[in-house]
Amino acid sequence: MNCRKDFSILNIDDTVYLDSAATSLTPDCVLEKIGDYYQNYNANIHRGIHNWAETATAAYEGVRSIIANFILTPGVEDSEIVFTSGTTHGINIVANSFCADWDSNDQIIISEAEHHANIVPWQQLRDRSGVQLQVVSLNEKGYLEFDQLVDFLKRRCNRSLVAMSILPNATGVMQDWQKIGQLAKMYQANVLLDGAQSVPRIQTDVSDCDFLVFSGHKTYGPTGTGVLYAKKGLLDQSPPYMGGGDMIKTVSFDQTTFNEMPWRYEAGTPNIAGIIGLGRAIEWIKEQGLDNITAHETSISDYAQEALKSVERVSVFFPQTAKLGLVVFSVDSAQSSDVATLLNTQQIAVRSGFLCAEPILRNRVGQGVLRASFGCYTTTEEIDKLVAALHKVLSIL
Repeated sequence: MNCRKDFSILNIDDTVYLDSAATSLTPDCVLEKIGDYYQNYNANIHRGIHNWAETATAAYEGVRSIIANFILTPGVEDSEIVFTSGTTHGINIVANSFCADWDSNDQIIISEAEHHANIVPWQQLRDRSGVQLQVVSLNEKGYLEFDQLVDFLKRRCNRSLVAMSILPNATGVMQDWQKIGQLAKMYQANVLLDGAQSVPRIQTDVSDCDFLVFSGHKTYGPTGTGVLYAKKGLLDQSPPYMGGGDMIKTVSFDQTTFNEMPWRYEAGTPNIAGIIGLGRAIEWIKEQGLDNITAHETSISDYAQEALKSVERVSVFFPQTAKLGLVVFSVDSAQSSDVATLLNTQQIAVRSGFLCAEPILRNRVGQGVLRASFGCYTTTEEIDKLVAALHKVLSIL
């Protein structure tokens, strides 16, 4: 792909940025869109009747249809698109609103590869209300054990929610998310899909899920932005996760009536500029062609995995399985933080540690790991620089 020209940050120095799974870089057009808001119509939304406020409201609200069209599922309505601060916020809304009255007769089903954001909210719900929390294992290739998922779905529970990542950030192994959704529906379970890593890399639809969450800052957009898709009717009557301005219809000291979807879950002044910037980021992705991004990141991921497997003392996580967008690896007899620090001295930026997915990495690897992750701007030359830098590090450690 030829998109590097859209990222001025890549011209600042010689940094090889291989941490896009944590935060993708932001193209200049998105920065310009954010700046346009602050420079030309910096006003709050929904409340004002002056020109700047109306311009800001129209720009902010217009992003809902951009997101709805991006999901590519016929019939998605703007009211089903809730703006959040990120994937974590979206999951917490579902846990604290949709599942607010769940108890020990209900269950949440996750996988062992989940990010902490899709573990901790459910543990809190379990500790608060007694809801059952089930964990599905991965097989030796990094794919979900579907027989175990079905066993959990067959349990005699009142309500079930399957909450799983499409593309886990600690494995890079794409899960069969359509099958997850279809199996869940067979047993009348609801489905939440974590698309934080997948949405910027593959075409996603919501035909087989009830909820989809993703983050703006992993989708070439600003930090502090995100999306919760909630199928019509599921959150309309649930208790709002947060209270405050704009999520209400009327307020008195005796009683408050709550707003309709999606504003019911958007309390207070949101990240207006960020959401407007997120809309531009989604438009930019469509301009590049999501199929082109998928093909590029597939090629880069294959190249990186094979290159890393050739390095002595390096072990790739699930080495026989194709990856998308990232490769996780460890170095024999070396701390991941030491390796990452020495790579940084050579201007190679990777992630190290437990990647906010401590359970699977402690159980499967037993130590912190390193992760090289990619964007549409990543080149094979940058992978070559990573490998060359690793050889130098290994000569020291």
